[in-house]
Amino acid sequence: MLKKERRVTSKLFQETLKKGPSFDSENIYLKRMESTGPTRLTFSVPKTVEKGVVKRNYLKRKGLSILEKHTKSLKKGFVLVFFLKKTKTFPTEEEFVNLLEKAKIVENKG
Repeated sequence: MLKKERRVTSKLFQETLKKGPSFDSENIYLKRMESTGPTRLTFSVPKTVEKGVVKRNYLKRKGLSILEKHTKSLKKGFVLVFFLKKTKTFPTEEEFVNLLEKAKIVENKG
């Protein structure tokens, strides 16, 4: 589970959907918005992807656990909202990293 300062509030979620640029890959879609403080993130699984709430929560926890591994390498000051697309496979960790790099959110290591 993410620390409280890393979670996205309802207000930030709505604001990000309206204002933020979007990036996508084969299985996930990302909305990004600049903000202050630490980078906050959330993972959403729409009902169109999975109708059962138990399975949706499982997929959300699975996505957040992958993202938690990479929170230290993220630039500060962003709100990130990830959406799972309706596909047959769950995104790999590599796909998440590639999407973060595409959105220019990963710190340069050099």
